[in-house]
This record gives sequence, C-alpha cells and structure tokens, in this order.
Amino acid sequence: MSNAPTPPSEPATDPALLRTLRTAIERTCQRLPEFDPALRKALLARYREAEGPRAATAYATSKAQLTQHIAAFRSQYPRILAACLQSQLHRLAGRATPWPDPDGDPDAPAPARQAAIAGLCRRVPLSGPGGLQEFDRRLSLLLGREAAGVRANPIRPAVFFHALGLCWAQASGDGRDEIDVILGYGRRLLPAVMAVYPVLIDGLPAQRLAVQQAPPPRLPDAEAPPTPASRQQAPEPAVPAIVRVSIDLTQQLFETPLAQEALPAQARLMVARLQLPALAAGLDDARVFGDVGHPVRRLLDELARPEHWGARYVPANLARLEALVTAAGRGETRFERLLAQWGEAGEPAGVPHPWATRPAAEA
Repeated sequence: MSNAPTPPSEPATDPALLRTLRTAIERTCQRLPEFDPALRKALLARYREAEGPRAATAYATSKAQLTQHIAAFRSQYPRILAACLQSQLHRLAGRATPWPDPDGDPDAPAPARQAAIAGLCRRVPLSGPGGLQEFDRRLSLLLGREAAGVRANPIRPAVFFHALGLCWAQASGDGRDEIDVILGYGRRLLPAVMAVYPVLIDGLPAQRLAVQQAPPPRLPDAEAPPTPASRQQAPEPAVPAIVRVSIDLTQQLFETPLAQEALPAQARLMVARLQLPALAAGLDDARVFGDVGHPVRRLLDELARPEHWGARYVPANLARLEALVTAAGRGETRFERLLAQWGEAGEPAGVPHPWATRPAAEA
C-alpha cells in the first residue's frame, strides 16, 4: 500500500487469520440481499436501450438477460470477494498483484468509482468497541505489524464494495453499470458489512499474544516450572494462512467439473490432478479464483462440457486430456498454454474435435 510500510515476509501464519477471512466472507455472503427494485428497473431500461428496437417486441431478451446476470452476480460474489481479500494480503506481504487497489494507490480505479466506494465506507463506524479502528488495531497485532490506519487494512470495507463492481463487470461481461451496482447494491449490502466487524473483533486477541512477548528472565534453577504462557503456546502452523485460503478456493473451483456426470471416471481422475497446478497459479495470481475469464476457469469449464464427452469423442479426448495433465505435472502452470493445447485441431485417433465438427444432433 502507498501509505503503509511493506513488510518483506508473508502475513502471519496464525490460524486466527484464516478464521477471520472465512468469517468475513461467510457472514457477509450468508444472506445476500436482493436487488433493489429501483436499481433493477434502471438496469433493465439500459438493457432494453442496448437491445434496440427488438426490446419492444415479443422476442425481447433484455429482461431474461438481466435476470441471468443477477443470478450469476449473486453466485460469484463470495468467490470474487475471497480473491480480492487474498489480493490485499499479497499487497501487504509486498507481493505484486495485478488487481487494482480499491483506494489510495496510483493504479486505483477511476475517481467516480473511488467516490462511490468512499461514500459507502464513510457509513461504517470508525470509533467505539466495534469500530474499524479497533478492528485494525487487533488485526495488526495478529499480523505482527504496526497499525498503519484503516486504509492500509487488507480487510477494510472498501474491499467488499470494490468486489461488487468487479463481480458485476464479470457476471454481465460489461463494466457499463459497475458504479450503479456499487452504489445501489452496496447500500443493500452495507448493513451486513457493518455487522461483520464486531464479530471479527470478538474473534481476535485484544492484546499481543504471549508468544510474541519477550520471554521472562530465566530462573537459576534448571528445573523451574513452566510459565502459563509456555503451557498454552501452540505449535506454529506449517502452512501460511494465505496458502490455506488458496487451497479452499481451489477445491471450490474443481467442485463443478468433478461433479459433472457426463465426464467418464478416468477423465475425472485426470482433471483432479490439475488441482496442484491450479493452486500454484492461484498463489501467483489471485484472479484465478475471481475472474471467470481466466484461463484456469475457462479450461475447467471446457473440460466439464458434456458435448466433449459424447461416445465418439471419448477415446480421443481422454488422450488429449492425458497429454495436457502430463504437461501440467511437469511444471507447466501457464494455463493459457494448457487451454490452447486442449483446443488444438487434430485428434490422436483421427476423430475431429467437437469444436471443429459436431453432429447435427449435438449442434
């Protein structure tokens, strides 16, 4: 962050950080509000305007398209939010992230977008036992860093509203209505965001943990009894919390393709072997978990398509998938190359790929 020191190491590995991230996501997204009727009406008017004269006929698709985009937005928001929070932790650890910061940095979004987010954030209490300042103090203790202000906090309210805009742009395929969704839907989500911080504060230590304090002077007697702090000291987790969050998100990515009944059992086993390469890609680029257009997501979507697993395509596509998985197992984590490899023309068995030639019954 531009107004915070950049520590050289990863954020703290304490499991309390993982619990805090999960709580922030689950509490905010547990009961996502419906779209405000006024917002829905304004969006529908724009969709009809974009559709043109056809919008006034019986063949209009504006309303169905808007309904589809709203459903996609609601289903994708938890994952987009998780990816945004992970991206903020990357920034805090001094790691580069291609996602723009919601406020304060030179690569931040447009001023109108910043103003919309800032207006919502101003309504979240700063002071008091459940305010943002107390949350920032406690989270800084957990991360082992000096408090640098709420705008440097990786779980600040701006991230929740920033994720709304990103999610709508990806669900609709167009950033035209992003600011309106941030403002309109953000007002509906605001009570959930305000309510999450007192819960997060209750789950964080109020004082620096005993394991972070200077050890007491050693007694002369070598058989001195252990102190309460030494008895309560838990072993340090071997895996950083940010990695554990990435593992959870990777498992979620693979739930849909692995549950696809059209995939042969052999194909499911090979798809499952892509989880480690996908995790490696996600640790380097948080967009893996939030961007539906990322090559990882596009490859999984293609592998799960039933038309690729019709009887006449199974032998050739199993061979294609095995070659792809073998390449990933040898260290290829550039999924744009793996996606291109899956979509290349020519089949080992001489059967055209379904992208190139599809029977009329399957078209």
